[in-house]
Amino acid sequence: MKPEIKKTYYQNGEIRSERYYIKDQLHREDGPAIIWYDQNGKIESESYYIKNQLHRENGPAYIWYYDNGKIEEESYYIKNQHHREDGPAVIWYYPNGKIQKESYYIKNQLHREDGPAYIRYYENGKIYSEYYYIKNQLHREDGPAYIRYDSNSKIEAEYYIKGKEITDDFQILVIQGLGIKL
Repeated sequence: MKPEIKKTYYQNGEIRSERYYIKDQLHREDGPAIIWYDQNGKIESESYYIKNQLHRENGPAYIWYYDNGKIEEESYYIKNQHHREDGPAVIWYYPNGKIQKESYYIKNQLHREDGPAYIRYYENGKIYSEYYYIKNQLHREDGPAYIRYDSNSKIEAEYYIKGKEITDDFQILVIQGLGIKL
C-alpha cells in the first residue's frame, strides 16, 4: 500500500515537515515517517515509524541534527521502546561530533551487564561520569555504581546494589574485591 504524504510549510513557502501515513498511522518502511526541516530547507530531524510506533531495526529511529549538519542525538527504538543490544540506545553528540553522553537500554530500561549503562564525556573525550545499571536500578557488585571524574582526574564514587546505596565501610570493602557476595 502506498503511503499518504502530508506536508506543512513555513510562511516563506519552504517545506516545514513531511509525514507518511498508512491507514491514519505514521508508517514508512523505506525511510523516515516524519521529517522536519528548518526554514532554509535543511533537515532538522528524522523519525522512523512502523504502525504508529517509533521503530527501526537497522539504525536509529530518531535522529536530530545540529545546524552544521552533524548529528546532535540519535536514539534506537524497537516498538516505541529505547532498545539496542549491540551498543548504546541513545547517543548525544557535541557540535564538534564527539560523544557527549550515551545510554544503554534494553526494553526501555537502563541496562548493561559489561560496563556502565550511562556515560557522560567532557568535550575533549575524557569520561566525566559513569553509572552502572541493571534493569533500571543502580547496581554493581565489583565496584562503585556511580563514578565521577573531575578535570584533574579526582574521583567521586558511590556504591549501589539493586538500587540501594551502600554506605557501610565493610560492605564497600566487600564490593571492592573481597569476593563475598551481598
